[in-house]
Amino acid sequence: MSHAKISESTCKYINSLIFENLIEGYSLDYSKRLATMFEKKENGGYKRITEFSSDLKELVKDIDIDIRKSEEFMREGKGFDLTSSNIKHEIKSIMRELRSPTNKLRTGLQYLNRMLNGGFESGRSYLFMGVTGIGKSIILLSVALWIKKFNDLPKKDGMKQAVLFISQENSKSETFERIFNINVSGKDIREFSDDDIEDSLKNIGLIVDSNDNDSINFIFKYFDDKEIGVSDIDAMISDYERQGIQVIAVVQDYIEKLKPKHSYSEMRTSLGSIATEMSELAKARNIPFISAAKLNRMASSVVDNAIAN
Repeated sequence: MSHAKISESTCKYINSLIFENLIEGYSLDYSKRLATMFEKKENGGYKRITEFSSDLKELVKDIDIDIRKSEEFMREGKGFDLTSSNIKHEIKSIMRELRSPTNKLRTGLQYLNRMLNGGFESGRSYLFMGVTGIGKSIILLSVALWIKKFNDLPKKDGMKQAVLFISQENSKSETFERIFNINVSGKDIREFSDDDIEDSLKNIGLIVDSNDNDSINFIFKYFDDKEIGVSDIDAMISDYERQGIQVIAVVQDYIEKLKPKHSYSEMRTSLGSIATEMSELAKARNIPFISAAKLNRMASSVVDNAIAN
């Protein structure tokens, strides 16, 4: 058996062949799907144009995901070896990444920062676990606002930066009221005039001027239960990139509300699949993905007993 080492140029050539064949295969598959969709449309198979639009968007999303996956074959493997000829360069490269401000996103709580070893780390997913009514939504909203407030990151290609907060639990008005109560006043927001509310949020730096390219923005989006999945969030990040906005973190409330890529009979299997998708998105985008989950009855009883004792 031969143990000859394959050269780097040969590896790149093999990867390029794999990439080309994957793209060729995808183009054949998706062209058939697209033709079938238009044929269905021409024959009156769609009752509403929104059904056709939904299928078309799903197809485009699948194409984008598959092409990006196939591009992995074109990337060099991320590793290192401990030979003296290489290690000096590797240490320099690794420490540059570890020392980068984008590697840790600080929160407003020093104790939480210590627990997180400095802050939320790029390329990782996080889940806050808690019983119903414990305040998971407030924590997640606070986390998103902390990331906006306490971090100053290098810009990517001069793009504006933003934290993307996605709620499938609390509406636009509920979330805005909570932002005001957390940061301005615990009094009923209805007691304040519109101008007072705007001025108060400006004074504490929450409102970003449209011409401000340095401050981190906060973007809120609301969706119904199971209306979107992780791949939809990925597509949203791409949309923002095309608008010149770099999403530096995703905070989603909460994991049970997300739509899994496939249907599962058991909730735990579904949640496991979604959690894996979250981790994959975090790694692919090199950003933290932060969410929350409910503890089940058994876990809740353990927590209750611990509190009682």
